Amino acid sequence: MMDEREQKYCKNCGKPTTIRKDYTKLGYCDFCCQKCRTEYRVKHSPYYDRVSNYAWLYDARITRKLSKENIAKELGCSVTVVDKWLEKHHITKVRYNESPNKVKQALNDKQLMERLYIDERKTCTQIAGELGSSLPTVAVALKKLGIEARNSNEYPRSFHRVSNGEQEVYEYVCSLVGKDNVEQCNRTLLKGKELDIYIPSKNLAIEFNGVFYHNEVSKGKTYHLDKTLQCNEYGVQLIHIFDVDWTIRKDLWKSFIKNKLTRNNTVIYARKCIIKDVDTALKNAFLDENHLQGRDRSQYKYGLYYDDELVALMTFGHPRFSKAYDWELIRYAVRKDTSVVGGFSRLLAYFRTNYPGSIVSYANRLYSNGNVYEKNGFKLVKSNPPAYFYYDANKNVIVRRYAAQKNMLAKIIKEKYPEIELSDLSEDDMAKIIGLHKVYDCGTLVYVLG
Repeated sequence: MMDEREQKYCKNCGKPTTIRKDYTKLGYCDFCCQKCRTEYRVKHSPYYDRVSNYAWLYDARITRKLSKENIAKELGCSVTVVDKWLEKHHITKVRYNESPNKVKQALNDKQLMERLYIDERKTCTQIAGELGSSLPTVAVALKKLGIEARNSNEYPRSFHRVSNGEQEVYEYVCSLVGKDNVEQCNRTLLKGKELDIYIPSKNLAIEFNGVFYHNEVSKGKTYHLDKTLQCNEYGVQLIHIFDVDWTIRKDLWKSFIKNKLTRNNTVIYARKCIIKDVDTALKNAFLDENHLQGRDRSQYKYGLYYDDELVALMTFGHPRFSKAYDWELIRYAVRKDTSVVGGFSRLLAYFRTNYPGSIVSYANRLYSNGNVYEKNGFKLVKSNPPAYFYYDANKNVIVRRYAAQKNMLAKIIKEKYPEIELSDLSEDDMAKIIGLHKVYDCGTLVYVLG
C-alpha cells in the first residue's frame, strides 16, 4: 500500500527525504541527513553572515586583534565555530609579538600578572578578556615570566556533589570549630585534587570515602596512601572515613574527631588515676565502644580508673607479625568524649616496669600519623604498604581480611554454588563470585621502643 503522506525535500540540498523512524506519525523528515541539518542551522543562525564573511573576520582577528573568545562573544557563538571559519578562510593566527604595545607591556609586567593570576586568582580567559588578548597568549606570557600554572581542577566549582554522610561530617566539624574555620571541597591545597573537609587552623583534613566507589578497580592500590602523603608534605594530617563505617559507628567517629580538634568535654589527668588490671570481658566491651578497631586478643590489659570508672585502656601481647621484638602494644583507647592527659605514657611506663624488653606497635595511617608514639620515645622503623579489606555490596558491610581467607570463601561457595570447581580459583576469584569488592587502605607505620 502506497504511503499517501506528502513527500518532502531536504531544506538544505533539495534531495527527497525519508519517513521519520523515531516518530512515523510526523511523516517525512525535513532533511536528508544530519550534515544537511547542521549546515542549514548554521546558515540560518544570526552569526552566519558575519563569521562566513572573510572581510569581517579578517578585520576582527587581524586588524582589531580580537581573541577567538572575544570574537565568539561578539557573535554569540562558540569558539569552535570561530576556529573553524578562521581555518576555512586561511586567516593566520595572531602571534604574541603582534599584540598591541599596551597589551605587550601588560603581558610582560610580572607584578601585574602575579596580581591578576595569583592574588586575584583569575583564570587565563578572564585575564585575556581584561587585557584584550587571547587565552594562549596569556598562558605563554605566564610561562615566560616564570609564574607556575595552576591545575585546571584547582579553580572553584559552582556545583559540588556531596553525599549525606559527608555533609553530616562537615556540619559536625563546623559545630566544633565554627563554619568560618572549615573548608568544604578544597581544591587548592593539593593543586587540583579535592579534599572533602579541610580545617587549616588545625592542619587537619578529612576524606569521606564511599567504599563502593573506592574499590581496587576504581581507585587502585595506592590512592588513599598517595593522598595522605601529599597532605603530609604540607604538614596536614588526612583522616579517611568510609561511609559504611560512619553509619555503623557514628558516635565513635564523632568522639575521635572531637579529640583531634581538642574539643573534648571532659579532661582528666593520668596522675589522678589509679592503674588496675582489666578483665577480658570489660576490656572487649571498652574497646568495642571506644576504639575504631574494636576488641583484640591481648594477654595483658591495664586501665586507668578515675572515681572507680575505667577511662583509659592499654593492651599488650606477644608480637603477632614479628618475632624480633619482645612485646606488642596492641591497643590504646580512651573513653569517648574524654581526654586523659598523660594516659598513654603512664600506662606504657607501668607495663615496662613489670615486663622489660622491646615493644613494637602499628599506627593505622587511615587515621593516625604516629605522633603519640614519637612523643613517647618510639622510633619509626618501617612503613608497611597498603593492605586490603573487602566490601560486601549486597549486605552493605565491610569484611575484614581475616574473615575472608581463602578457606572461608571456599566454604561459602560450596554451599551456594556447589557446581563450581574450586581447585583452580584464587582468593580474588572466589571473592568476585561471592560479590566482594577489594578496597585498599593506607598501610601502617611500624614503631619500636627499646
